[in-house]
Amino acid sequence: MKKIISEIFITLLFFLITAGGLFPQNKPLLYFCERYDKVTGEVGQSATFTPGQFTVMVKGDKELGLDDVSIQIDSYNSTREIFTFYREVKFKITPDMKYIYFSNDDIRINEPGVYRVYLLDSLGRAVTHGVIIIKSY
Repeated sequence: MKKIISEIFITLLFFLITAGGLFPQNKPLLYFCERYDKVTGEVGQSATFTPGQFTVMVKGDKELGLDDVSIQIDSYNSTREIFTFYREVKFKITPDMKYIYFSNDDIRINEPGVYRVYLLDSLGRAVTHGVIIIKSY
């Protein structure tokens, strides 16, 4: 029973946090897939994964104008009802990019839960964000 209530809570939390996706985007969209293939594109696009590595995708309508960026992952602490820092991974991109995939060994989550993922600019300001759910095997 506790597991069912927990899964319902996580699902509701996910929809509340991502409700902004129902309206036109004025910022780049951040979403997730299992991996990015340079020939076929995104493989396994989803917001729910099992523990391990995944790929962060960012798609904008215009050039992002960024060079030094970070992907920051925060985990949701259901006891305290807050997000706390989990991991940050730095990347170098070119300012003309508007469709980017971020993938390396550090883009991974090893524990089940709800996580908020940010694309940060070189000053640590949020450019866009998304929510990912990691379920146990």
